[in-house]
Amino acid sequence: MWYVIRGRCRMLGPDGSVRHRLGDNDLALVPPGVEVKLSATDITHLLAIVTLSDTVARSLPPRLPCMEFPADEPLGRDIVR
Repeated sequence: MWYVIRGRCRMLGPDGSVRHRLGDNDLALVPPGVEVKLSATDITHLLAIVTLSDTVARSLPPRLPCMEFPADEPLGRDIVR
């Protein structure tokens, strides 16, 4: 799941074609196994939410969410691979 907090981006398919345009407060649900890329020309603040099945989640070690960023690294960095 991708949530656009602020800004604009395009969701591209595997062939590079634009599938959707997203803006402030838009939410995109991407099914498992579907390859997409997000592309933005300006700083865009995104929230990525990843869910796992109960079986997979229970096999992982316990951990807490972390939202720490180095002070010298802008939030607009490329986080989509």
